[in-house]
Amino acid sequence: MQQIASYTSFSLSAGEAEKNEEDSKEKKDEPSKLGTLMGVYLPCVQNIFGVILFIRMPWIVGLAGIWEGLGLIFFCCLTTMLTAISMSAIATNGRVPAGGSYYMISRSLGPGWGGAVGMMFYFGTTIAAAMYIIGSIEIVTLYMGVGRIFEIEGDSFLGSTLGISGMFDNFRIWGTLLLIIMCGIVLAGMKYVNKSAMPFLICVIVSILALFIGFFASAAGPNMSTVMCMVGDTVAKRPRDGLCYKFLEDMPNFVETNFYDKTQCSGVSCSLDTNVAGNTNTHFYETKCHFHGNAWKCKTPTELFKNFCKAASADSYDMANFDPASPYANCRYEALLAAPAWSRHGVPGLAKSISDGVYSEETWNWQSQHYREDKGRINIPQLLTGPFPYVTSTPTSGSGFTTTMILIGVFFPSVTGIMAGSNRSGDLANGSKSIPFGTTGAILTTGITYLASALLIGLTSDGALMRDKFGDSLYNGDGNQILMNASVTWPHPWVMLIGSLLSSIGAGLQSLTGAPRLLQAIAKDDVIPKFDMFSKGRGELNEPTIAIIPTFIICLIAIWIAEIEAITPILSIFFLMCYLFVNLSTTVNSLMNLPMWRPTFKYYHWTVSLLGCFCCLTMMFITNYIAAIGILLLACAIYVCVTVFGGQKEWGDSITGLYTTLAISAMRQLNQHMSSHTKSWRPQVLVFNKLVEDDGSTTVKYPKLLEFVASLKEGKGLMIIKTLIQGEYEQYEDKKEKIEQEIREQLRAKNILPLECSVAVSPKIADDVPLICQCSGISGLKPNCIVLNFPTVSPSRKDYSFFYNTARHAAQTDCALIVSKNIDEFPDQKDAMQGHIDVWWIRQDGGMSLLLASLIRRVPTWKKTSLRVYITADPSDNSEAMRKALVEYLLDMRIQAEVNIVEVECEDTDAYLTPERKNSVCEDKGVDNVVNLARKSVAVAWTPEQKASFDGLPTSSSSGTWSGKHAGISKPKPRATVMRKIHEATGLNRLIQQYSGESDLVFINMPPFPIEHNEERERNYMRFIESLTKNIPRTILVRTTGKEVITAFN
Repeated sequence: MQQIASYTSFSLSAGEAEKNEEDSKEKKDEPSKLGTLMGVYLPCVQNIFGVILFIRMPWIVGLAGIWEGLGLIFFCCLTTMLTAISMSAIATNGRVPAGGSYYMISRSLGPGWGGAVGMMFYFGTTIAAAMYIIGSIEIVTLYMGVGRIFEIEGDSFLGSTLGISGMFDNFRIWGTLLLIIMCGIVLAGMKYVNKSAMPFLICVIVSILALFIGFFASAAGPNMSTVMCMVGDTVAKRPRDGLCYKFLEDMPNFVETNFYDKTQCSGVSCSLDTNVAGNTNTHFYETKCHFHGNAWKCKTPTELFKNFCKAASADSYDMANFDPASPYANCRYEALLAAPAWSRHGVPGLAKSISDGVYSEETWNWQSQHYREDKGRINIPQLLTGPFPYVTSTPTSGSGFTTTMILIGVFFPSVTGIMAGSNRSGDLANGSKSIPFGTTGAILTTGITYLASALLIGLTSDGALMRDKFGDSLYNGDGNQILMNASVTWPHPWVMLIGSLLSSIGAGLQSLTGAPRLLQAIAKDDVIPKFDMFSKGRGELNEPTIAIIPTFIICLIAIWIAEIEAITPILSIFFLMCYLFVNLSTTVNSLMNLPMWRPTFKYYHWTVSLLGCFCCLTMMFITNYIAAIGILLLACAIYVCVTVFGGQKEWGDSITGLYTTLAISAMRQLNQHMSSHTKSWRPQVLVFNKLVEDDGSTTVKYPKLLEFVASLKEGKGLMIIKTLIQGEYEQYEDKKEKIEQEIREQLRAKNILPLECSVAVSPKIADDVPLICQCSGISGLKPNCIVLNFPTVSPSRKDYSFFYNTARHAAQTDCALIVSKNIDEFPDQKDAMQGHIDVWWIRQDGGMSLLLASLIRRVPTWKKTSLRVYITADPSDNSEAMRKALVEYLLDMRIQAEVNIVEVECEDTDAYLTPERKNSVCEDKGVDNVVNLARKSVAVAWTPEQKASFDGLPTSSSSGTWSGKHAGISKPKPRATVMRKIHEATGLNRLIQQYSGESDLVFINMPPFPIEHNEERERNYMRFIESLTKNIPRTILVRTTGKEVITAFN
């Protein structure tokens, strides 16, 4: 018993759980603490049994009927049983860690969904506390008659959840006060809550036993305290005086001299005062007498008559207009009032129901047209029942199936609490054994109890009484309603009232203790941003102090809703969300057949979890589909928040395994269906990154280069970042992982999400660049673009091997080359440029520069810029015709750009001639084809030298190409002097500065790179690039392969 008293339904955070595990290893000599019975079974039973059993079970069975009621209960219990089996599989998949159900679920689902489900669990536990508090106040104010600050009268309590009636106002005021007291107890310390667990558990067991004894004791005969007042065949609210008569004179064995003296009357009419002693109060009446014929005719209207006869807007009946000779003359619906008033047993007893065969007609099928009247002789329309004090208990209008759907949401909180045993996982001797058997045993016990109670309630009680939610038909003359279950309880109703009150308060305390600790555990895991404030605690047990504040606020909001039927559907959906992901996690683990998934619970199968998922989803949308969608969106929002902004955790969870499996499957499919079509081309970028080491920390040398490449993500391609470090691997073996982590943090701060970010260490990094390029990527996800920064050292330096090798390898492997220059002058991500992006097309380009420019204009930094295209043309070309052809082409390509033709002598662009036209794949494509066709259409008076130049052949005055070969000529020609080439680059640079000197960004295509390794030619090439880009602030140099073209389809 001492062990049960120490039970509490809260979870530990990951840090506390791991600390407790370490402490437990140091205490190997200590005996085992809790077994299956004490550690799991009884705590689960205590948490599953709740206030709904005591105050709403008859109402649920009365509205649904026995068959549907039993089916409803079975469906709810089946859902929790399937979830318990899935949870048992998780519990038996290795040693059960300390930390409770949240720890177990989050480590299985991962940080994203673990944090989302943890918050669903938190909201559910907090709202459950509000439900228990409202249930407690309902018992006190309605059935015990204590604390009625506002009177309960009329039909106002049948209204909406806004609660305009005095009853709901009582719930709000006393509920708030009880919440403050309970939060004070929780703040005082967990030990006080633990000490109360044992008495509360005893109260639950005693109350249920007393109820069942009462059911079987009802076989001795009808219960006289449950007599209902009927008007016609419809149950009426029993008047405060407890009399089910329209007039005192209708009472059996009525002797008028016992109530009033007619001899006091004189004249034609008179009024007499009449007193009737009730159970605890004396009720006062006014008797009206009228002299008719030779005798006085007297009538004494009762509370029942006055309630039905008064005007709808009147607070009380006006006796001044009452005529005893014609008592119904001034009443509404005189024909309705002419129906007889009579009494009916609400609990005729078990033997009476079975012997009379009531079960075949009324007990098993209680669904009636408006859920207000019983089957009988008089059918009272809904139009007439509205203004009158009949007992109405319809949760919604519509079909009987709609009602049953809503009742599922009301009842489901009665079967939650199945994770109470797993919450004590750190205190269990053998959690892998105790959690499965203890939890399933508790569900079977409580499920059988619920089914038996529903059956016995249905067999012993009248359907009309069961549908009386608040006991309005059972006023006993002292002004208090009678709880139906209490009226059946043996030996006295107060056994049920006190027991259900204490058990509800105890369950509320457990929820208010568990919810803040659950929020504290989530905050300590650091998965949700800005939640670290809730992780603070006090004392040795780290009691949550800050976390109780949001718990109090959420619980208070739910209490002010004040109606259990409005709270329970939301509460049900929160718990169902939690159970859904438990089942989903085990289903995913089983279907993927991960190596770490080896549960020993032999009764588990993945189809069980899949069925559990289906049941949870079905019940969520049956209960309230609007609330279900809203809570699903809330869970998804928390998941996105954790994934994008939360802390990164490695928990070896099933979701990570799922992503891995899906990625492998997708890459297999991609590899089998690889397409080389130009329409499928997208930039798949390999970025060579460099580091700067400072005081033991490393930073990215060119962060703006990574930001620029990240802006190409709108092309939906991949991004691989390779950080190159020159040195011996042994020197960086211990630091490599730390460096990678620092780089990832810097990338995450800039919202850069590469497919891969790794470090490569080599003593000769320049020589290993080709190998790194070949080994990058996987399956069909291979880079087709190589990005690096232009060397910032002096061009007179001999060692340009890294840049040379990278450029040479890009040309040899059909990878485009993208080179940034003056990268430090590029804008930050938060800047918004509003100028121009210029694309310079010199000779063949394939349109890649145009494609890259259009992609970066999709990101906020460059979104407001305008695009301009500059095409170089020979002075003899028809520039206007070329411009019109390019404009039409860009319109077909859905690209908005300004087209400009710049006339340049052919000799100034000879450096861009491709040797053997290799890089254009012997065929003009895209923009090149459009320009060439335009040129040919106007080539009427070209000289042979011009024709040769256009066809890619150098004229006699040509200076040749950087490779030393002329296009179309097998033997090399003499090279032009370096000064001539620099002069050509300078001429182009002047033009670019003239037109694009003020532009925000300039794209320029690069001339062919020297293929063979020749240091002199390579140095001259670098000097050419420097001269070409001189005084241009932001430049992107592009070397294309000819495959990256824009078509009308991409």
